[in-house]
Amino acid sequence: MTKKLLVESIKYITGKTESVSITSSPAKARAYREVLSASKSLYEALGQREANLKIVSNLILKKKEAAKNYQKVVGKAWPI
Repeated sequence: MTKKLLVESIKYITGKTESVSITSSPAKARAYREVLSASKSLYEALGQREANLKIVSNLILKKKEAAKNYQKVVGKAWPI
């Protein structure tokens, strides 16, 4: 992942931008989209007062699964 894409990913996760554009194979793009979405969902839940341990734990598991898939498909660990 390039530094520019990392910065754009962080901006998306934190809600500073609405989308991220990448050029990649369909499998890599899907893996990236899934882990990016899981990361954003976890980030948003952590900022909500009504989020409880069960909700956050489930989102952490989803992000971990998506990160493992990303590493399997892309060959590099998800940096976020």
